[in-house]
Amino acid sequence: MKHTNRHKILLTILLSICALTSPVKAQESYLRYFTQFNAIVADGDNAPFWLTANRQGLTSTEWNSNYGRYGLEYGGKFKNSDFSYKCTGDIAVSRNSNADFFVQQLFGEVSWRWLTLSIGSKERWSEGKHRTLSGGGLTFAPNARPIPQVRFGINEYATAPWLFNEWIQVKGHFSYGKYSDKNYQISYLADAPNGTHYTYDILFHEKTAFLKIGNEAKGPFSVEIGLEMYTQFGGTFMIRRQEQGDSVRYNLPHTYREYLKALFPQQGGSDAPASDQKNVNGNVFGSWHLAANYQFNDWRIRLYYEHFYEDHSGLLGYHKFGEGEVVSYFPWHDGLYAFEITLPKN
Repeated sequence: MKHTNRHKILLTILLSICALTSPVKAQESYLRYFTQFNAIVADGDNAPFWLTANRQGLTSTEWNSNYGRYGLEYGGKFKNSDFSYKCTGDIAVSRNSNADFFVQQLFGEVSWRWLTLSIGSKERWSEGKHRTLSGGGLTFAPNARPIPQVRFGINEYATAPWLFNEWIQVKGHFSYGKYSDKNYQISYLADAPNGTHYTYDILFHEKTAFLKIGNEAKGPFSVEIGLEMYTQFGGTFMIRRQEQGDSVRYNLPHTYREYLKALFPQQGGSDAPASDQKNVNGNVFGSWHLAANYQFNDWRIRLYYEHFYEDHSGLLGYHKFGEGEVVSYFPWHDGLYAFEITLPKN
C-alpha cells in the first residue's frame, strides 16, 4: 500500500499521454475492459504447483486463496501513419496473498512499424517458450509480478527486403527497470535470524538479440539463434544483527557509470563489492537459445534448446586463469530441451 502514491503519479502520466492521443487524430481507436476471478481451494500446506506457476505472480501458494482482477485498455493508430499506441491499467484485490491490493499492470506503449517504446509494468513471457506447454525460461519466467521498466526494441521478428530478400529476420530489445519488492522483503525478514542478508531497491537491466534464418511464407524450414543477458545492480544490501536489534546497511553504487557497466559488462569501481571489482559489476547472467522449425501444410514441428550461463565460461565456452592458461568449457548437456508439435486446427 505504501507504493500507492507512486502508482497514482505514474497512472496520471500515462492517462495524460493517452489523452493527447485523442480518437479525433486516430484512424482506429478502441477501449476495452476486462475482469477475472480466481479461487484455489486445496487440502494441504500449499496450493498445487501448476495452479500457481506461470501466473505472473497473481496467485498465492496458500492452499486457500482468491483474487479479483480488473483492467482497462485504451489504444489506437494515428491517421495516415505507422504510429500506434496503447495504455493499460490493471489492478487486483486478493486474499491470503502477500498483499491485499496491488497494481498488476500499468504501462503505456508507442510503436512505429516494428519498433516499440514501453514504459511501466507489463506482463511479459519467456523468450521462445510456448506459454501453455513450458515451465518457463531458465533466466526469465512468468512467476513474479512485472518489473517496472523502460524498454525499447523489436518485440517480434521483423524483416526488410534488403535483408537477403526477407530470408533474415531479427528481433531484440534493451531495458532498465527497478524491483518493487522492498516492503515485502522488509516485512518478511523482520524476525530473520542473525546474519540473514538481503538486497532491496535493486536496479534491473535486460538486453536480447535474436536472429532467424528462413521465412515461413517462402520455405518450410527455419533456424533461430539468440542471446539474452540480465544484470542486477545497485540497491541496498542489508545484514541482520538480531542481537543488536538492527541491521548493517551497505548502499551499492548506482551512478550513471553503473548503468553503462550494465549495458557493456565490465569490472566494478573502487566503491563496488570486492567480487564485482574482480569480475563484472553487478549480477550478470543469461541464456543462449537455439531452435529449428519445420512446417508442412497445417503441421509445425519445433526443436528447442536453451543454455544458461552466469560467467565467461558459460557465455563464451572457455575460462582464462590468472597465469594466462585458457581452458575450454561448455557444458552443452546442461540446458533446457523442448520438442513441440502443433497440430492442424481441427
